[in-house]
Amino acid sequence: MPDALALMFSLATCTIALLLVVTEKNPNLGQATSKWIAQSLCAAAKDTETDPRLLAAYMLNENSTIDLYAVRPGARGLDRGLFQINTYHQAGRTGLDRVHHPYHGAHIAAEVIRDNLRTFGWTWQAYAAYWSHAEASAGTPAARQYYARLTRNFRFVDERFHAAIAQIERDARR
Repeated sequence: MPDALALMFSLATCTIALLLVVTEKNPNLGQATSKWIAQSLCAAAKDTETDPRLLAAYMLNENSTIDLYAVRPGARGLDRGLFQINTYHQAGRTGLDRVHHPYHGAHIAAEVIRDNLRTFGWTWQAYAAYWSHAEASAGTPAARQYYARLTRNFRFVDERFHAAIAQIERDARR
């Protein structure tokens, strides 16, 4: 039996877990689109060495309906895609023109998360800074609310990972 941590981050477990997340949050996407999103997030997480649960939690924080083509006005510029990548603040990033593709959006999101952790350290502000550097730096109630929502979304995603592991282990015993 593989150890739980290795199983947690295997591509198969990741895909099954994120497929559970995506289909539960937006059952109207269809199997092929849901699987594409799940596989894209897992691949981006692997390529950027980012916890796939964290990426999925950010996706849910930013775009709870999992709308691939969401475009919303930001404080400056537009927020686009699953991760609501801001066109103004992230203007210098490679792949910005492809943020509607789940892999590219997740890849940019992972870079932003990594940059925020470098800037703020392993603090709640680092996680809230994805939404707003200024609000996170000031420790505003809105930034704390963003972090609290991210924490809830992380727990939701983590539960799906544990369900996927349990299913894989049941299938292996058959």
